[in-house]
Formats: sequence, C-alpha cells, structure tokens
Amino acid sequence: MPHYASQRYFSLHDYFPSFHLLLLRSRAEDDQGARVVDIIFNGVFYVDLHTDLDGLAIEDAAEEEVLRLDQRAGRAERFEANKYFVLISGEQRYYVGAFYYYVQASDLGWNETSLGATFTAPDNYEQTTWVPDQSR
Repeated sequence: MPHYASQRYFSLHDYFPSFHLLLLRSRAEDDQGARVVDIIFNGVFYVDLHTDLDGLAIEDAAEEEVLRLDQRAGRAERFEANKYFVLISGEQRYYVGAFYYYVQASDLGWNETSLGATFTAPDNYEQTTWVPDQSR
C-alpha cells in the first residue's frame, strides 16, 4: 500500500551524490493555485529511476525486491536504516535506496533547489564553449 500518491507530474530535479540527496519536483499547477511539491530522499545509496514520472506512488519494497536490489547494488549487508522505496509511475516500478524521504510544498522557483545548496556564477563569469585539444 502506498504511503504517498499523487497524480501530478514529477521530474528528477536535483541530485547531490556527495550529500546523498535526491530531489523529485512537481511544478506548481497554476490552474489549481497549488505550490511546487518536492519529494526529498535523504541518505541515498541506490537509484534506479526514470527522469520523468507522470503520476507517482511511493511504497516500501517487498522483501524479494530488497534481496534483488541488494544484489544489484553489490551490498553484502544492509543497515537497518537503509530502505528501498518503490516509485510507481504508470505501469513502471522504479527504486530509490535511502534512509528516508519527505514531501514538502514550497514557493521556490523551478530553477531553485530545496537541497540547501545555492549556485551562483562568479562576477567575472563568462560563458565559454569547451573545444577539445586537437593537437594530441
């Protein structure tokens, strides 16, 4: 049984492997006056996920899925805090291994993150195009 379900469209919005954080975001639905909805996974150790999810339900993985996912992840032992979450979108099942997740509504802009990091270009930033060195 899902412990979260929504008919909204979510996308993989941000991922910080070094901080073990993953953000799924649903845009604000202007016609309903709804806010941005963020689903934040903390302690992420495994990701098997499509970037776009049209409708979403999240439930705990069944024991047979956990055993298979531990094998795929190369984990000989599993800590009690580690959980696998099943993300169901349409007929597809995706997986995120993490300590926990939470859902929050916010007024952040689409290009802002709720993972606590900010990215600003330095004052002297100039956009350049990288061209590989052809002399080698």
